[in-house]
Amino acid sequence: MLNKNRRETASYFATDGIISKRNSFGIKFNGYRSPYDYKFAKYLEEIDVKFYYEKEGIEVKDEIDTKLHYIPDFYIPSKDLYIEIVNQMTPTLRHKILWFQEQYPQKKLILITKTEVRDFFRGKKDLF
Repeated sequence: MLNKNRRETASYFATDGIISKRNSFGIKFNGYRSPYDYKFAKYLEEIDVKFYYEKEGIEVKDEIDTKLHYIPDFYIPSKDLYIEIVNQMTPTLRHKILWFQEQYPQKKLILITKTEVRDFFRGKKDLF
């Protein structure tokens, strides 16, 4: 019963960059699913880069042609660039990213780990 209720309260919908008030842990980070997404979005705003957060799902097909949706964290239209902040590389996310890259080789996708985001904001490295 507890798991069922947790799933219901943790659900979210990515529509025009707006998600529900809670992530899978019941915490909201100013409309973002993680503090890393939030910090990265604030950075993009500070350098005046227009972006969309979880704007659209991109259809990918798995190895048996089942249709799935992959929703990258950020889309930067001026660069036609997708950015995924990887908090934890789950097998599901890994497969969706691989299928996205295989099926859309013309689309640019950058993966940034939470450690890279954290180090960037500590002044230890450049993201681009």
